[in-house]
Amino acid sequence: MKRIKVLTCISVFVLAFMVGCKSTKVEEPEIPETYMHPLAMLSDDLSIYMSVPVKEHKELVTNVVTSMIYGMTAENAAKICDRTETLYSGLGTVKDRSHLETASWTSVPKIAVSSLMTQKNGFKKQIVQFDEVSLAKYYNAQSGFEIAFPSTKIVCFSRTLNPMLEKFARVEPIADTEYNKWINRESNDILFYITRPGQYLRNLIGQSISIGTDKIYGSLSYKPDPKRPGHYSGTYNLSFYIHLTNKKAASALRGLLSLSFSMMGGSVEQTDAETLFLSGVEVTDKQIKDLFMRDPITGKHYKVVGDEVIEESVRNK
Repeated sequence: MKRIKVLTCISVFVLAFMVGCKSTKVEEPEIPETYMHPLAMLSDDLSIYMSVPVKEHKELVTNVVTSMIYGMTAENAAKICDRTETLYSGLGTVKDRSHLETASWTSVPKIAVSSLMTQKNGFKKQIVQFDEVSLAKYYNAQSGFEIAFPSTKIVCFSRTLNPMLEKFARVEPIADTEYNKWINRESNDILFYITRPGQYLRNLIGQSISIGTDKIYGSLSYKPDPKRPGHYSGTYNLSFYIHLTNKKAASALRGLLSLSFSMMGGSVEQTDAETLFLSGVEVTDKQIKDLFMRDPITGKHYKVVGDEVIEESVRNK
């Protein structure tokens, strides 16, 4: 998942310098200590919402970090994971499936912000104003992302941070939505909620279906290697619910998915008249990185109809 690689890399890139950060006399405006849950900073029109408890998936995140950041050692990446808690991310809009927003609980010393976020390190600072609240954000040209530390307990980033920072300035509460309730549950698993299944269903189940669904939500849980329990297996179990808009189609879809998933060792059951539950599907950490990645919808190969993305046939000229 390229975007998740990017978000992880930006997080650890920022925090990596904190590990060895020393005192400095560079003056920086005081970071406000307003309480704000990072999940409340995400937009309410995204296609996928997910939460990643970093410490519980330390090996996965460490592997991503060391493979993507030149010169980063596994030891330093592990130290960074120790300072980062849950990552909350939102991916994709109807017009741009590459859109990414991320906010995370973390431990950010004030001195680290002024030491790290400098032009020498590739960051350009900008002060943004929301009513009487002034907040600093930093643009990194190499990644194309804006990064901010609106408090000493939160780091956030996106290509356009203003909407997230405005939510912070207003001290907005977590929206009372199904997706927020799902991914904000207490869990050691990676949790996800897809609000526009039409855009992502094929990648999730391996085939296109015409039956309408309005939400998919589930989890990725780590699966240890029974022969080497002390070593990172790189394997996860995928489980998720599919909610149908037409309950009459549940039986037909269950039969179709049972045939496909049984060959992968998975199972399908119907939990109510409109919901199917798929479980027992084994995936690798590489598949997890790619699972939610989608290219921006910019070409003539796709069209958007409502909440669904339809691939159009393209004739060679």
